[in-house]
Amino acid sequence: GKGLFLTRLALANPSVSILGFEVRYKLTQRTLQRLEKGEAKNARVLLGDARQLLTRFMPVGKVEALFVMFPDPWWKKKHHKKRVLDPTLLEVMRPLLAPGAYVVVRTDVPLVAELAEEVFSSSPDFGAVDEVPFEVPETDRELVCRRIGIAIEERFYRYSGSPGGA
Repeated sequence: GKGLFLTRLALANPSVSILGFEVRYKLTQRTLQRLEKGEAKNARVLLGDARQLLTRFMPVGKVEALFVMFPDPWWKKKHHKKRVLDPTLLEVMRPLLAPGAYVVVRTDVPLVAELAEEVFSSSPDFGAVDEVPFEVPETDRELVCRRIGIAIEERFYRYSGSPGGA
């Protein structure tokens, strides 16, 4: 998005390294500006698809939390391959997650929440939980949705697999 979430997360957790991914150039630039203005020195954002970049830039077995915030639903069947929430995402993230890591999904599209449930319930390594032990900042999209009365759906999952997905 526009960087509100990433900046707030970084400022609230200054001892944690944070990496964001955004597929739109203008939004990546906006996020970089926000991080700089907020002096969030522990966060970076990369332009590109997280499914392709996660394994290049994230340490194996060390990621403690992964956030999928308001992903595009890609309604048309021919665009379904662009959806972030699919079994491919699990295969990409599993080796990166530390045991007990959390995955947070937020969306304003009920279909996306359903996709998250399908994807994460398909793996014995992920279990749904009611909450996470840390604050999850709001996104720019979330603020807009709340202002105009669109419901937000949130899902939390915990990784119970072994380090590095082995």
